[in-house]
Amino acid sequence: MNQIPCPRCGNYPGEAAQHSGSEDEEVAIISQETRRIDVLIHVLYEERARLLRRLNAIRSPTKSLPHEVLADIFQRACSSDEESSSKRPQITLGSVSTHWRTVAQNPPQLWNNIELVLVRESVDSLAPLLQLYLDNTRSTPVVIKLDFCPDDCDMRTLKKRKDDESWLHNCAVSFQSIIKIDICFSLLTQCPNLVHFSSNSLTRSTAVVDYYTTAITLPHLRHFRWSSSFKGPTKWDQDVLRFLRFPELQHLAFPIWDSDEFISHFLDFLATLPATLGTLKLFFSSKFTASRLPPVFKCVPQITQLIFLNSVVTNLSDFFIHIQILSLLPLLRVFKYVHSGVALIAPPIVPSSFLQSMEERKGSGAKGFRFELVKLKVPWASSIQRSLQRLVEQAFELEIVEEGVPVGWLRN
Repeated sequence: MNQIPCPRCGNYPGEAAQHSGSEDEEVAIISQETRRIDVLIHVLYEERARLLRRLNAIRSPTKSLPHEVLADIFQRACSSDEESSSKRPQITLGSVSTHWRTVAQNPPQLWNNIELVLVRESVDSLAPLLQLYLDNTRSTPVVIKLDFCPDDCDMRTLKKRKDDESWLHNCAVSFQSIIKIDICFSLLTQCPNLVHFSSNSLTRSTAVVDYYTTAITLPHLRHFRWSSSFKGPTKWDQDVLRFLRFPELQHLAFPIWDSDEFISHFLDFLATLPATLGTLKLFFSSKFTASRLPPVFKCVPQITQLIFLNSVVTNLSDFFIHIQILSLLPLLRVFKYVHSGVALIAPPIVPSSFLQSMEERKGSGAKGFRFELVKLKVPWASSIQRSLQRLVEQAFELEIVEEGVPVGWLRN
């Protein structure tokens, strides 16, 4: 059978195997030949990939779209609030084709939001990813969402991978799921452009914590959540109240304890908050006297949403009659009550004052109100039900939700 020489090297197939020298020489020649073939295969794959990319570009239905239109589509895809299979859609979009990669890298707004989960084992790979985002955003503001889940990883771990630490001061950063108290304090002092701070079930740390001594202002912070697993207020909690200032705060979530000293610091802190505050979320301790709440509400009459978590108050009359929650908060549109789960001898009854408050709100021009109960169902007097139904028929947008489901009787 006639053999055809290789068009690239001129050798005939099996030529290396026909060597008549020693076995060692033959092994060396075969090894060299296989490496040469591997190189050729790689070259061919590269050429094939280039041709396929060109073919995709020719066949692509989006090839006729202007770059600006495609970039706008990418922007909407990356900023969508819907659940996505890709946490970093910018990279996914840029992997489709050369054309898409060029478009994806162009608008810096496409890269101004990144979410990273800091685990010590993966920090080496996360630092280059963070650098990619920072490079593509160029001089535009960037929001970085860092999730500090493990105990053994903190901000210093990531900073060591960065040659220039100024990025931490120049970025709008979002932190969540921070569990070590010293990490919390470190981040609050090192990130002047912090926009979102969330800590879950804070735990004590063996590290030495430098307490605040002077006021610290976070001018861009809009969301602040401080959750503690301690049974009572600590000096850390009180230092947050005494020394931190948030002139642009919109959402506050904080534990509240039945302690004179804590309540005093808490009221002073609330008095410093801006008119932009719209949501107040309170985590209740196991023993809390509801009569302590009116001074709290008087400090924040501007809020539109109030959330009680782990509440142990068993009588809703305490809220609507004794505390006069709706009178003290005239702008309130949402009240969410999450019960602690403690078994009750009898379910609390919603008093008639709730109906009176709804009628007053409608009379003042309010469009509606949402009352949500979680881990708790309450009986409603038939007379109150009928009166609330009439309010709904008069175009008052009232919502009553129990366990995530709107009550059926309200619109029957």
